[in-house]
Amino acid sequence: MSSKGRQVRDRLLSAARLLMEIAPDTPPTLTAVTAEAGVNITIVYRYYADAGALLFDAMQPLREEIAPLAAMLQAPWAKGSEHECALAFAHAHYEYWHARRGALFVRNTLAERGDSRFIQLRAQWPTALFHGLAAKLAAAHGRAGIEADLPIAGILISGLERTTTLLLQNAGRRTARQPRVVEQQQAIAQLITTLLRHDPLAN
Repeated sequence: MSSKGRQVRDRLLSAARLLMEIAPDTPPTLTAVTAEAGVNITIVYRYYADAGALLFDAMQPLREEIAPLAAMLQAPWAKGSEHECALAFAHAHYEYWHARRGALFVRNTLAERGDSRFIQLRAQWPTALFHGLAAKLAAAHGRAGIEADLPIAGILISGLERTTTLLLQNAGRRTARQPRVVEQQQAIAQLITTLLRHDPLAN
């Protein structure tokens, strides 16, 4: 791709991300994205077959930004500080999606419409968190691998994302310090702490 082509594509991707944040309840159309980017709509088809392909590409950097959350799970948590560390993780998880609310809603909308690209993206987005939490559970209970802990970790992280989605949907840009959000964070921190201190797989 030429330098000019990359510049045009970058403008399209930036415009798509902006529109997802401005109007998260409706996935942006190619017409809207090209108008925001100041690009002739005929040019966009050189890069993307449809709006879904453009939006999928626009979400990739946002997905990669989940790495600091995974790092929080991968870092050692001192004995006795599990609840504090788990609470910090829950808070950071909410802040992550609060800042990417538009992408969250658009991704879910397109997945629920049956677009296989976004069904797969929704499933894969939190994979690093599944693995990070499973590894922490496995280490806490002396297991060498994470396979046995992945189902529990997956359920917990998926549930956290779902409740975060509902909080954001029901209250717009609800801040992380409002009561219902604090309650959610306290609840997930307590659950993680309990799972770390008491082996859920013990006979």
